[in-house]
Parts: sequence; structure tokens; C-alpha cells
Amino acid sequence: RGSRSEIYRKVFAETALCSGCYALILMDCEMPVKNGLVATKEIRERAKLSCSHNHRIIGVSGYSSAEFIKRCFEVGMDEVIPKPIRNQDIKHILKTVNIS
Repeated sequence: RGSRSEIYRKVFAETALCSGCYALILMDCEMPVKNGLVATKEIRERAKLSCSHNHRIIGVSGYSSAEFIKRCFEVGMDEVIPKPIRNQDIKHILKTVNIS
């Protein structure tokens, strides 16, 4: 069944993906229940099946090795930025998706 917070996260994620109204997703790569690599892969697979909006997914991670970054791109992330996130990182990302 799951805890209330787990159920909430699942319902929120399903609703967010189905609505297709997000131009940008900041994906934490080290989430406790489901890591960002798995979540991104699922988002990309679901988008292929439903022909839905192709969200821009930006990974956010404390890891910066070339191997880790490569894995992020392989699962479908568009970009990866390091933690802690700096204001200039957010400004750059918002400009790339025409949000300001």
C-alpha cells in the first residue's frame, strides 16, 4: 500500500506527466524512493508511447564524473548541473527553454 508521502509522490508524478504542461523538469538524481535516472528513463518511455510533450529534463547531481554524466544522457536527460545549484545555472536553463 505505501505511506501517505509515497502515495502522494506517485499520484503527483503521474498527474504531472499526464498533463504534459511542464516545459522543464529539474530532476534530482539522488532521490530516495526512485533515483532520477530511473525516473527520467520512465518519463522518456512514457512519452514515446503516448506521443506526449517531450519534456526538457535537467539532472541535478552531486556527482560529476564523466561516467555518471554519460549515464544521465543515456537515460534521456538533456543537461546535468552540479549541486549546489547556483543562480547563474538556473538563469542559463530558463533561457534555454525561453522562460524568464
